[in-house]
Amino acid sequence: MGGSTIQNFDADQFTLLNWIMSALAIIFTLLRLGVRSFYIKKLHVDDFLAIGAACSLLILAILNHYQRPVIYALVDASTGKPPPAPYNTQLGFANGIVYQAKLQFAFMLFFWTCLWTVKFSFLMFYRKLFVGIQGYMKWWWGVVVFCILTYLASVLTLFLSCVPVSRRFSIAPEAPCSVSSGVAALEVATAIDIASDILVMILPIQLLWGLRVPNKQKVGLGAIFSLGLVIIIFAIIRMVEVVRAISHRSASADVSLSLWSILESAIACIVCSLPSLKVWITSTRDKNYASQSTSRNNKAGVTKGSHIRLYDLQADGGPNGVSVGYNSDVALHISGNGITKIQEVSVVSERVHSTDNEST
Repeated sequence: MGGSTIQNFDADQFTLLNWIMSALAIIFTLLRLGVRSFYIKKLHVDDFLAIGAACSLLILAILNHYQRPVIYALVDASTGKPPPAPYNTQLGFANGIVYQAKLQFAFMLFFWTCLWTVKFSFLMFYRKLFVGIQGYMKWWWGVVVFCILTYLASVLTLFLSCVPVSRRFSIAPEAPCSVSSGVAALEVATAIDIASDILVMILPIQLLWGLRVPNKQKVGLGAIFSLGLVIIIFAIIRMVEVVRAISHRSASADVSLSLWSILESAIACIVCSLPSLKVWITSTRDKNYASQSTSRNNKAGVTKGSHIRLYDLQADGGPNGVSVGYNSDVALHISGNGITKIQEVSVVSERVHSTDNEST
């Protein structure tokens, strides 16, 4: 078989990649929930959406597991090898093809659902930053509406790429859907997927310019807001590899579609959890630093429990204009003089407020 390395995976490698990536994503999601429960003591809407994405991914892995035998029976048949039972008879082989087509249809439905649930999780994550800042919520709502419409459009590509849908599940010579329509549907769905990822990613970037915090913290927040780039890269790779396999009418095209889809979905779930894990990692690092500093200076200074507002501290000779609370999980960490405090950004940028007021 030609194509990418993943397209050439055998059945055992297929199973390993399918379940390892799914398990990693679920582990990251559980870590996210653990960090949220420990530091914030409750879960928010974005956490429940992350759970929904992980559940969709688990369903994808299960569907992959059940369609794998048929996929590799088709691969065997294309190379002249006798398919294993029960696909070694004409009737069994035909039934297997129809069965796999139905599983793949459901697989793609949950694939798009998983990706868009991650997008909505990020949007709810950002919403807590925008509440109370004039002008930002209208942009947030605009992106929400765009994501809803693009999700519906991606689902519609499943139904409209082969009309009527029953043709997908027929092996009659006159019934099969055209390759060109399948490729076009994949390209359109991927394009709107990437477009929505870009909008979600750039939505909070302007906030960085209004934050009066050290550049190091701006870089850290910028990295968090740019995590969507990772998902976009995998979406592009997936589209290129799958289109190549379909266009060449490769018998292993379903291997490529299934594994690249599980990879992109798992990466999306992992990326969705990374901002919350940063809170834990930075907290551990700061506690270690405070402990070492305390030991060297023979004094203790870890503050717990009180509400800290960053604009009460001097970061660059003036007020920060950033208050910190328990309303979002973009956490800033205050370290120095033996003080370590983990709180969360809720109100950002006095400069943004003043600009809006002047414009009115």
